[in-house]
Amino acid sequence: MITFSLDQIADCVKALAWMPGLPGNQETRPVKIVVDSRVLEPGDIFCALPGASVDGHRFVDQVCAAGAAAVIVSMPVEEVIARGMCKPFEPGDTRVLVVPDTTHALGDIARLHLQTLRKHGNMKTVIGVTGSAGKTTTKDLLATLLGSQGPTIAPVNSFNNEIGLPLTIFRADHSTQYLIMEMGADAPGDLTYLTSIAPLDIAVILMVGHAHLGKYKNIDQVAEAKAEILGGLREDGIAILNRDDERVRSMSPPPGRQTRYFSSLVSSEVWASEVAVTPLSRANFTLHAHGRQAPVALQLVGEHHVSNALAAAAVALEIGMSVEDVAKVLSTTQASSIHRMSLFTLAQDIRVLDDSYNANPDSMQAAFKAVQNLAQDSRIIAVLGPMLELGDSSPTAHRMIGKTAALSGSDVLITFGAQGQDYIDGFNEGALGKNLGEKVTYLCEDASDALIRLREVMEAQDFVVIKGSWGSRAWTIAEELERKGL
Repeated sequence: MITFSLDQIADCVKALAWMPGLPGNQETRPVKIVVDSRVLEPGDIFCALPGASVDGHRFVDQVCAAGAAAVIVSMPVEEVIARGMCKPFEPGDTRVLVVPDTTHALGDIARLHLQTLRKHGNMKTVIGVTGSAGKTTTKDLLATLLGSQGPTIAPVNSFNNEIGLPLTIFRADHSTQYLIMEMGADAPGDLTYLTSIAPLDIAVILMVGHAHLGKYKNIDQVAEAKAEILGGLREDGIAILNRDDERVRSMSPPPGRQTRYFSSLVSSEVWASEVAVTPLSRANFTLHAHGRQAPVALQLVGEHHVSNALAAAAVALEIGMSVEDVAKVLSTTQASSIHRMSLFTLAQDIRVLDDSYNANPDSMQAAFKAVQNLAQDSRIIAVLGPMLELGDSSPTAHRMIGKTAALSGSDVLITFGAQGQDYIDGFNEGALGKNLGEKVTYLCEDASDALIRLREVMEAQDFVVIKGSWGSRAWTIAEELERKGL
């Protein structure tokens, strides 16, 4: 664990005030930053983050009583108490640091933490991965590949924003050699900020799609936001770009940085040939790089993972792994993040494809392509929650995916939320246009209602696909089915 003095922390976060007393704690000590009061242990530093539903300032009195070494807040304690956010208390041995912005303070400490590891630890390579889809899978593949070479830290689930990225950095210590950062770009400027915390040795851009389009004017602005990650490359950094995506292919890192391309379609620095999909929708291909080749048999569901695997392979090759070793690791790596193209079976041979962690038009298309391979002769039930943050394009996008569901062979559509009727309209249009016969649709109030309906209509040997944005809570349907069955 990295050691700092409280004075160093106060200086790092640009503290406006101390309580009690004045700065004067020069003693260095191991620093552990927490943002959840429930996991705080004596000696930890608590950063009170604002929140729409839960504000960390409400727990200042509790963490002080629990023995926090310091608390970082964005308003004087007197004001926190006056607002009724916490009970009156005496901080005792706890230092309370008042800062302009606690979220930025979290990033400032993470920046200092990483700088210290680069200077005094064993840190070799810091990698950032961005893209409208595929970030988490690529991160998971990278964690296994690089983990075979040395101590590696990667985000938990999808910790990819201004809070998740610092928390990932804090998990790294002096032994860490490889640090993998998943970097999301919900709005312009996000990646510029994240890479200011964690400047990169390698930056990976997977693809530009329609995720979070509500925060952008158009898809070209999405591309500009993704390209921000290249500005975060260090002077000797390397950009790894998807040649198959026109917008990504046209991006360029700052002068002096190198560029590598990967492709599942054409010859490139790292590329795949002879791509074939098994009946279980797992892709086999030949990996090519550095004039060598080796066979890969992915264990992940969905042909779209070939591109993610190539991106991970390109990074692994840059750190010195051989083509043969990369292929071997890729062929044995299972999905590790929850609700990501996970296939399980219920009673009566009912199979469920759970891809409910998140959703956008691109990942929806990929999921239904996998369904076509997996379902075979089964009746297909599509359970779709809304795709969030699509802005003005939302009605059109939902109708398009509803149509895709029908054209992919879905027989039953169960949907919920404000966009549910758009799904149904597209579904009916697809079925009618292709004369696909009778289809059944259900518009439910929410995820709980959709689960009830699903249990009513499921029959033996059905194939069920569940997908929706995290905020839709479609994932709760998959969890209930896997935990309690029919």
